Amino acid sequence: MEAHARRALAPRTRKRYDSILRTYLLPTFGATPIGRLGRPEIKEWFAALDASPATARKVQIVLSAILSEGVELGLLRDNPAARLRLATPPRRDMTVLTAAEIARSPRRSKDRKTASRCTSPPTPAYVPGSCGRCGAQT
Repeated sequence: MEAHARRALAPRTRKRYDSILRTYLLPTFGATPIGRLGRPEIKEWFAALDASPATARKVQIVLSAILSEGVELGLLRDNPAARLRLATPPRRDMTVLTAAEIARSPRRSKDRKTASRCTSPPTPAYVPGSCGRCGAQT
């Protein structure tokens, strides 16, 4: 079954899962028998986890996959990490720039060297294939 699971994962996914396992899960739960992991302990651990919301979600996915395997093998009755509601970051208001702020900001260009050296006044609109600041062809 392990060989099948490894074939089902893309190499980068497997590498990320292995990293999550080594960095987050094994140091905390590695010595704990799978049958002793309960939902309250897992929720408490996630609440104290020092990681970004995106990383916490990835950790939860890996932990849940491991515990789902435990359910399939008959080691657990149910998956204590399934459908966990993780803390969500507060929403931030979108910053909307004025035309003057946009004119003062450096713009992206295919030729970043030209864009960073350009001292010409900005053009009113960006033209693809040109310097984002002065409109010169790149």
